[in-house]
Amino acid sequence: MNSKEDNLIKPANSSPHKHEVKSSKSGSSDSLRFHKHLKKDAYRDALKNIRSNFPGWLKLVSSFMHSPVIEAIFNFFSRWLARPGPLLGAAIISLAGTATSAYFAHHLGFALNNLLPILLFGIGYVLVTIADILVKATFKRPE
Repeated sequence: MNSKEDNLIKPANSSPHKHEVKSSKSGSSDSLRFHKHLKKDAYRDALKNIRSNFPGWLKLVSSFMHSPVIEAIFNFFSRWLARPGPLLGAAIISLAGTATSAYFAHHLGFALNNLLPILLFGIGYVLVTIADILVKATFKRPE
C-alpha cells in the first residue's frame, strides 16, 4: 500500500470524539454525561476559534467575561433578575401608571416628576416577582 491509502484506513475502534460512551447499568446517566462533555468541549472550541480572530486586548476581555466565575454570576442574574414575566408586568404597570398620572396632571394642572416611570417600573417589578413566586409555590406542576 502506498501512503495515500494508509491515511484513508483507520482502525475500527478509533473515534473522532475525545469522549467515548461506556456502557453500564445506568445508560441514560452516561449518555447525559457524554452530551455534557460534548457541549462543554464544543463551547470551549468555539471560544478558542472566535478568540483567534480578536486583537490581544479583546482576547483578554473575552477570557475574563467567559471565566467560570463570571459566567456563573451572569447565569444567576439571568435566571433570577431578568425573567420575562416580571419585566413585562413591570413595564405594563409603569406604562399604565405613567399614562394615568399624565392624564390627571393634564386635567388637574400639576407637574409630573420624571422619576415616576422608573419608580413605577421598580414597584411593578417587585410586585410581579412576588406574585410570580407565590403562583409558582401554590400551583406546582405534578412530576
